Amino acid sequence: MPKRPLPEATPETREYWDGARRGELRIQRCRSCARAYFYPRPFCPFCASRDVEWFTASGRATLHTYVISQRPTPGF
Repeated sequence: MPKRPLPEATPETREYWDGARRGELRIQRCRSCARAYFYPRPFCPFCASRDVEWFTASGRATLHTYVISQRPTPGF
Protein backbone atom coordinates (compact mmCIF):
# COMPACT_ATOMS: atom_id res chain seq x y z
CA MET A 1 0.00 0.00 0.00
CA PRO A 2 1.50 3.37 -0.99
CA LYS A 3 2.31 5.86 1.74
CA ARG A 4 -0.05 8.79 1.93
CA PRO A 5 1.42 12.27 2.24
CA LEU A 6 1.00 13.87 5.65
CA PRO A 7 -1.15 17.00 5.85
CA GLU A 8 0.74 20.25 6.09
CA ALA A 9 -0.01 22.54 9.01
CA THR A 10 -1.26 26.05 8.26
CA PRO A 11 -1.22 28.91 10.75
CA GLU A 12 -4.85 28.05 11.62
CA THR A 13 -4.18 24.31 12.13
CA ARG A 14 -0.66 24.28 13.62
CA GLU A 15 -1.90 24.02 17.23
CA TYR A 16 -4.11 21.06 16.28
CA TRP A 17 -1.23 19.14 14.65
CA ASP A 18 1.24 20.00 17.44
CA GLY A 19 -1.27 18.63 19.95
CA ALA A 20 -1.80 15.48 17.88
CA ARG A 21 1.95 14.86 17.95
CA ARG A 22 1.75 15.00 21.77
CA GLY A 23 -1.26 12.64 21.81
CA GLU A 24 -3.77 15.42 22.62
CA LEU A 25 -6.94 16.46 20.84
CA ARG A 26 -6.75 20.26 20.64
CA ILE A 27 -9.86 22.13 19.52
CA GLN A 28 -11.06 25.70 19.65
CA ARG A 29 -13.64 27.38 21.82
CA CYS A 30 -15.21 30.82 21.56
CA ARG A 31 -14.71 32.99 24.63
CA SER A 32 -17.79 35.06 23.76
CA CYS A 33 -20.42 32.33 23.41
CA ALA A 34 -18.47 29.45 25.08
CA ARG A 35 -19.13 26.99 22.22
CA ALA A 36 -16.46 24.57 21.03
CA TYR A 37 -16.04 23.88 17.33
CA PHE A 38 -13.96 22.05 14.80
CA TYR A 39 -12.41 22.59 12.13
CA PRO A 40 -9.86 25.27 13.16
CA ARG A 41 -10.52 28.82 11.99
CA PRO A 42 -9.77 32.31 13.35
CA PHE A 43 -13.41 33.14 14.20
CA CYS A 44 -16.39 31.46 15.87
CA PRO A 45 -18.77 29.86 13.34
CA PHE A 46 -21.71 30.45 15.71
CA CYS A 47 -21.37 34.13 16.67
CA ALA A 48 -18.50 35.35 14.40
CA SER A 49 -16.39 36.50 17.37
CA ARG A 50 -12.64 36.47 16.86
CA ASP A 51 -12.08 35.95 20.61
CA VAL A 52 -11.25 32.23 20.39
CA GLU A 53 -8.92 29.96 22.34
CA TRP A 54 -7.44 26.48 22.02
CA PHE A 55 -8.02 23.83 24.68
CA THR A 56 -7.31 20.14 25.13
CA ALA A 57 -10.45 18.02 24.88
CA SER A 58 -11.11 15.81 27.90
CA GLY A 59 -11.63 12.66 25.85
CA ARG A 60 -15.09 12.10 27.37
CA ALA A 61 -17.42 12.24 24.39
CA THR A 62 -19.55 10.05 22.17
CA LEU A 63 -18.71 9.76 18.50
CA HIS A 64 -21.95 9.36 16.55
CA THR A 65 -20.55 9.28 13.03
CA TYR A 66 -17.49 10.07 10.95
CA VAL A 67 -16.41 10.50 7.32
CA ILE A 68 -13.25 9.42 5.56
CA SER A 69 -12.79 11.64 2.51
CA GLN A 70 -10.86 10.16 -0.37
CA ARG A 71 -9.87 11.68 -3.66
CA PRO A 72 -10.82 9.66 -6.73
CA THR A 73 -8.08 7.76 -8.51
CA PRO A 74 -6.89 9.79 -11.53
CA GLY A 75 -8.48 8.47 -14.70
CA PHE A 76 -11.17 6.55 -12.89
